[in-house]
Amino acid sequence: MAGKEKQFKASWQYPHVNVFKHCQVAQWRKCCREGDVNSQMDRDIKATVYKISGSIPAGNYIQFPKSTSQSLNLTGRYMYLLIRPLRGKYFVIHLELVTSEGLLVRLSFSNLFKEFKSSSTWLQLPYIIGVVNDKLPHVNGSDNWTILCMDLLCTLREFLRCTYSHIKGIKLCGNLLVRNVFTSDIYYNITEQFGAARLPKEMSFHVPKGISFSDLYNYVTFPVHTDRSVVKDGALTSLPQRHHVICEAASMEDVQPQVTSDVASSNQTRQPHSPHLTAVQVSGKQRTAVQTKHISNLREIKVAKDINWPDPLLSLERVVGFGGSNTDHVIFTKDCREVVFPAHSLVVAMEIGETRRQKIFIGHTDKVCCLAFNSDNSLLASGQSGKSGVIRVWNYVTRSCLALVTLLSSNIALLSFSHSGNVMCTVGREVTGGGGRNKITLWNTSLVHDASEEVAELASSHTDADISRMRMAQFDDTRMVSCGWDNIRLWRLRSRALKFCPVNLEEHHQMHFTDVCFEAGYHDNGDVTNRFIYACTKTGLMFEIHYQKIYVNRVWQLLPGNPTATPINAMVIHEAFCVTGSEDGLLRVWPLDFSNVILEVEHEGPVTAVDISADGMKILAGTKSGSVGVLDATTKEYSTIMRSHIGLIRCVDMATQHIITCSTDGTIRVWDVLLMKQLYDFRVDGEVPCCVRCHPKENSFACGYESGCVQLFDMTSSLMEYRHHRGMVSGLLFTSTGSRFYSSSCDSTLAMYNTGSFKLLKLLGNTVVMGTVAAPGAIILDHNDSKLAIVGPLPHTITILDADNLNELVRLDITATPTPHGATPTVDIITALSFSPPMINQLIVATTTGSVLKFDTTSGRLLSECPQVHSPQCSAMAISGCGRYLVTAGNKTLRVSPYSLQSGSRHQIFIGHSNMITQVMFNFNNSRLITAGEALFCWNVQPLPVFSATPSGWEVEPAHPRHAPPLPSTYKPVTAHTTSFLTPCGKEGHFNSHASENHSASDHVSSSDDESHTDDIIIDHDSGGSEDVQGRAEETSLHVTPRTQPVSLKYYRWQSPEAAVAEQQYLAPQRQEGATLRCVVGYNGRGRCNLAWQSITGTFAYSCGSCVIDENLSNGDQTYLTGHRQEVSTIALSNDGQYLASACGGHGNHKGEIKIWRMKSHKCKKTLLFHAHQITLLAYSRDDHFLISVGDHQENVLALWSTVDWSLLAATETPSGVILDVSWDPFIAYECVSCGCGPSLAFWLLDETSKDHVTLNVHEAEIPAALRHEGRAEFTSVCYSTESRLFAGSNLGHVSLWDTKSNTCTMYWRCGTSEIMCLTCEHHHGNVLSVGLSDNQLQLWKLTKSDQLPVATMNASLQLDGSPTGAVFDSDLHLGVVGTTGGTVWYANWHDNATVRLVGGHGNKVSGVSSLPGGGSLFFATCSHDGTLRVWLSDSLQEVVHLKAINKTCTCLAVCPVTVETTIGGKPEDGVAQNGGVAGQCVVGYDDGVLRVFGLAERKMRVKWQPHKRAIHHISYSLTGNVVISGSRDGLVAISNPQTGVVLHMISEHRGVPITDLSVARNPPQLPNMDGRELWLVASGDRRVSVWSSDWSKASCELVDWLTFPGPGVAPDGTVLHKGSKCQFHLLPPSLARFSPTHVDVIVYTGYGLHCCVHFYSLSQKQVFRTTSINYWPTSLDISPQGHLIALGCKERLLTIVDYEEGSYQDYPAGHSDTVQVVKFSDMGDILYTLCDNSVYIWTVLL
Repeated sequence: MAGKEKQFKASWQYPHVNVFKHCQVAQWRKCCREGDVNSQMDRDIKATVYKISGSIPAGNYIQFPKSTSQSLNLTGRYMYLLIRPLRGKYFVIHLELVTSEGLLVRLSFSNLFKEFKSSSTWLQLPYIIGVVNDKLPHVNGSDNWTILCMDLLCTLREFLRCTYSHIKGIKLCGNLLVRNVFTSDIYYNITEQFGAARLPKEMSFHVPKGISFSDLYNYVTFPVHTDRSVVKDGALTSLPQRHHVICEAASMEDVQPQVTSDVASSNQTRQPHSPHLTAVQVSGKQRTAVQTKHISNLREIKVAKDINWPDPLLSLERVVGFGGSNTDHVIFTKDCREVVFPAHSLVVAMEIGETRRQKIFIGHTDKVCCLAFNSDNSLLASGQSGKSGVIRVWNYVTRSCLALVTLLSSNIALLSFSHSGNVMCTVGREVTGGGGRNKITLWNTSLVHDASEEVAELASSHTDADISRMRMAQFDDTRMVSCGWDNIRLWRLRSRALKFCPVNLEEHHQMHFTDVCFEAGYHDNGDVTNRFIYACTKTGLMFEIHYQKIYVNRVWQLLPGNPTATPINAMVIHEAFCVTGSEDGLLRVWPLDFSNVILEVEHEGPVTAVDISADGMKILAGTKSGSVGVLDATTKEYSTIMRSHIGLIRCVDMATQHIITCSTDGTIRVWDVLLMKQLYDFRVDGEVPCCVRCHPKENSFACGYESGCVQLFDMTSSLMEYRHHRGMVSGLLFTSTGSRFYSSSCDSTLAMYNTGSFKLLKLLGNTVVMGTVAAPGAIILDHNDSKLAIVGPLPHTITILDADNLNELVRLDITATPTPHGATPTVDIITALSFSPPMINQLIVATTTGSVLKFDTTSGRLLSECPQVHSPQCSAMAISGCGRYLVTAGNKTLRVSPYSLQSGSRHQIFIGHSNMITQVMFNFNNSRLITAGEALFCWNVQPLPVFSATPSGWEVEPAHPRHAPPLPSTYKPVTAHTTSFLTPCGKEGHFNSHASENHSASDHVSSSDDESHTDDIIIDHDSGGSEDVQGRAEETSLHVTPRTQPVSLKYYRWQSPEAAVAEQQYLAPQRQEGATLRCVVGYNGRGRCNLAWQSITGTFAYSCGSCVIDENLSNGDQTYLTGHRQEVSTIALSNDGQYLASACGGHGNHKGEIKIWRMKSHKCKKTLLFHAHQITLLAYSRDDHFLISVGDHQENVLALWSTVDWSLLAATETPSGVILDVSWDPFIAYECVSCGCGPSLAFWLLDETSKDHVTLNVHEAEIPAALRHEGRAEFTSVCYSTESRLFAGSNLGHVSLWDTKSNTCTMYWRCGTSEIMCLTCEHHHGNVLSVGLSDNQLQLWKLTKSDQLPVATMNASLQLDGSPTGAVFDSDLHLGVVGTTGGTVWYANWHDNATVRLVGGHGNKVSGVSSLPGGGSLFFATCSHDGTLRVWLSDSLQEVVHLKAINKTCTCLAVCPVTVETTIGGKPEDGVAQNGGVAGQCVVGYDDGVLRVFGLAERKMRVKWQPHKRAIHHISYSLTGNVVISGSRDGLVAISNPQTGVVLHMISEHRGVPITDLSVARNPPQLPNMDGRELWLVASGDRRVSVWSSDWSKASCELVDWLTFPGPGVAPDGTVLHKGSKCQFHLLPPSLARFSPTHVDVIVYTGYGLHCCVHFYSLSQKQVFRTTSINYWPTSLDISPQGHLIALGCKERLLTIVDYEEGSYQDYPAGHSDTVQVVKFSDMGDILYTLCDNSVYIWTVLL
């Protein structure tokens, strides 16, 4: 079914709703009419109709329902309007629609509208009627009766990117005749063609015999280019595209040629600027012509939509802003962990901790002016300013809008909740008909959690009194107090009427009361005896008022010694003290007798809002200067959690670590780029900044002012000032190198400066446009710093200059562009410029009419024009660095479009800003988008698709099946929603029997009649019961048909290793090992269902490489189950916890194997050999008597094993497709279910009635059409709920509920748009379900019943670091463990909605490891191809540092030695800080040739530079740590200063050959001329080693020796090696060399040669003096610091430890599943690290 299921489902609305009958139009009880509205009999259709007429359509209407605060709650997807517009007159129809997010959208269409317009909450559609026949090319047919069918779900989805929920109201405005209005979920048509249901009689018109419907009436559908689903006869079917429909509308994302009467008559097509609602009646041959054009348009749309867009592409992560309408509201949450405040049109909930994460409530369209919580913080109310007040009531936990209240006649100023949350009080000033009076309204919010109920008005009252504050009593929901100018009033609700009683102020008249509070403490008895009220004034007075007696009890003058009274803006009362915020910027804490000040905090601006935590320990303050702070009353520490501009942000620019903004408030601010904290604040007296720009290389920036002054700043002071301009600065630019910068001014001057000498190089006049329309982007530079584009000298011209000498190259005039036929020529003005991505040479121009134009920068030719991208104008523009997306801003919205802007291309629109957006920009890696306006918005950008350059521009590559889930940039907020959909599906199937006996070697089992392609599969099993592996082999052949590998992410994909397992291994005798495996860091994220946990026994096991790890969660001890030859793909734990089964696939001559382990002894009991290829799933039955194993797509076999004697009972080919999941019935031991491609859902039954064999019977359930999705759907997960109930998840995000008695689907809903990876259900009630999605989410759903219909509600969600690979929970589904593709195992706690990392690891290949110096190998560091650098605690394997370079690959790392002098306190920095934390520094090499130095203590990057153009293979520090030596793939060696990033020397002797090793001598030998010099070597892939001596103080490097080792002319695999070929080195083992730590002149070398051995070379003797033979060519080498052991890693998955003196060695296979790519000793030599794939193996050295 296309679209999303609706939330508000009601059985009474099936099959359709007669709106006129439902609202009792004849009696006007539930609807109203205004103006000239009369009923009459229409002779044409022979029915009663209503005529709405009048000169002003807005004054003559019928409105449903009667009150705007009520809702129709009509959930039908389709609306059918039976109307007849009056000839020559205008009509308007308004529909008020509510989205699933609670957003109110108005959809209006009229023949008065001439063009399409839209905003975030409004759609305006033109309505055009025409008739086409053979004789008359165009006849006005507006007097025909018309059935208008509107698909509301598709309309909102395509135009506004939101999900339709229900209809709130309908308004029919004259001039037209109305027969009726209907809503339905069924698509009706005048015929039953193409699967549509026939139009019911009451929804149609009278048609005389012999005349067709189309001869008399019009049938119009909108929109038509969307797929629809039709419910017919109780079944859900898919409706194909109806090409005969003659109504067409191009959406905002799919602009297509429009079929009108003009087109039909002339056979021409034209491109409209906007969609129209068009009806054309055709007949005869012309119908065929129209159909043909429409079909071609559909093909274009389909091609455009094939592009896989992340939806939504942007997610709002953080907002830097406070206030907007006012700054009077900041609120603590009940637990005091978050602070809630308005940020213009948004509501922000910010954590107080270090991360300061934000939860953002989006939905308001104007500035938020007031906030209120109920007592338990479950409800949050927010009010929106404007002429019509709008109140939103939110579920604070889920951030979903529960209710929307619109005050049409008044705005909103104040909000307050009662203690119970059942009553809400609002205060607003009437704007029409009330003379500016205040209106107080009470609302019933007790039923707000029920989505079907509206917030009803309890009572209201009008008053002329001024009201500054209104608060509800905590002890009584019917009592309130208000204050204002010269009044304090007590209010009470009685008999549905609001009454008030004024307080006698006696002599204290003519005072402005600013705030009022009830005394602290909650008492539910409602007793008002001895209760007091406190009020403050602008004159600094504090009043105490007796509530029952209604008189002033006491008055205090605060700070009586001050000569002038200090106005008090806000106050809050605690049980022991009072807090006030005053105009002098001071926050004061008083005792309740106000005798003295207890605490006092000074702020930059007046304090306007205060709040106190529930325990009174923390005080919250908001100021007029845009800051929010928290005071800890116990420690007296004050922390500012939010600073913001209070004026419009004019300009923003971004550096690597900073964001700089300037605003109309006169300040320049510097922000941290990650947390958006304010770091610096600049203000120049008498100047207003208007433009800023960051230096690309240095920590400085430039700023331009309205006076024309330009200043250069560092982060502490001003460096230089220029005053060459006389008008406001309209643009600033630095070149990419920072050597020059440019400035432009509104006085039409352009200046070029040299930043090194601070000199003016050139000044041009009459160049830049005069005015501010293009500021601050009046000048831009291309990516090569070769061309400078400026707006000018006229507002509609662009001049492209040579950036070096400012000579003019091209001048463009946008008024010279061709005007569309029939359009009125207009003078357009340029508002924004941007150069295209590299290699395209295009200039993109935005204009005041909202158009975007593309020009060729060389010829100046106009390439394309996209009109009306924004209305009225485009104010800012940015292009992503990859060239995929074009972001434009206008009309308070963001629009993200493909760069091509082709017809039919999609786009997305985002709201959130309440003012004009002044600037948009991407960060350097395109992961964030920064937008500036009234506040600073930070948006996360989903990862971008791959691009390829084509002659016509940048195009998207063809879509391929994705092999990994998309990675999100940040936490996505959860929105709770409810869905319910009952679907009768499934029919009686048939059973197939497939079985095989394991007693005879000659039996053959086949599940297919087609024997054209068969594979012989041999069954090996054990006959004995000893604790051994394999027994005798018995053979059985099973004929299977291989299938295509599924594209599902759930499917296990085996990664082929580089080499086979070593056949010869020299293992040490027991108790004589030189090393033992201590622990393993990692988890195999490629596996599926490869972790196990039992809450009762505490067993916790998971796979890593080719071993299974049994870990004790209490102390972290690990036990390793080794023996598999390949990577372990899946594991299964028996229900009693006694046995564990693990599986790995076959490779080469070896078949896949299943090992059965005793968990008590950790020994292998049996090894089962049957599957020829990969084994993807294992599952134990409920009673542990059976074990199921599933083969991959190459054999499609399901095998059933007996756990009594481990014999094969049956094996069968899967009936429909590849199995993706299997689950045993927890209540019936002999039943199970499997799911997979097709989609298929197979129910299996074990038949043991025969004495000779076991039979597997299977019944394939019928899948409903709504879940098939044209064959794209696959069932990926299944789990049993309660008896006879089963849940199934699909790759499209659907979860379906099945009845296992009838094997039919009873219900389904959608959890998301991504694939479901795992399902887990609790078995007590069967109504709680855990769902793991491929978009890294883990969701908790609960099934309830509403009106006897099942409803699924999402209660919670957890964000993970990858797609779930498997999940295991306890029986109550409270606690569990979840594995992810990111290489992590998480402990999930649904009770606390939290996760804890149990097992950490890299999600990709680990490329480097090193222990941190000092501290006895307490820490070690690793880097990986996933771009991360991590530091681990050796004892607990806890990850303590995590640093990531986005979209980069780490290739190697090196840790600075102990003796390095750093800038941290001027003391030597080792791996352990004084407080026990991590310290030191680390350099990491990347695949793009970049080196980054990270400070581990401060956990950030210190220096970055790029000494190489190719990938860096090896790096090393010098002994002093003052130099970094790096070698790259192209053979160049760079010597760099790690403190400055300056390259000191480049060595090119190995050019063209990859560098394979680097080593620095720890104790340089006493060679001639070696005093004070360091010795180091470089090894390359051509078996050459160069030895160098260096004096780093003099930056000198001298070649000491050059070693060349001979080798054969063929590679190890037999490939002939050609001399001079550079592509042969990947075929050879690497050349590895190290200095001996103890023998100072010895170099240990190994590499490809005539013999497999290790060479010992003497520098003093200039010869090899000893060799040691080994079995395999090494891929990695290291020598222990004591010099007595040599560690080697090889392709054959072995770690070999060689005795340095004797040459003897031992092999350690451990659990390596692939090449051992790195071996590394710790600095102490007691620990050895080996790296294999994405795992780190840590060994304890015993020798």
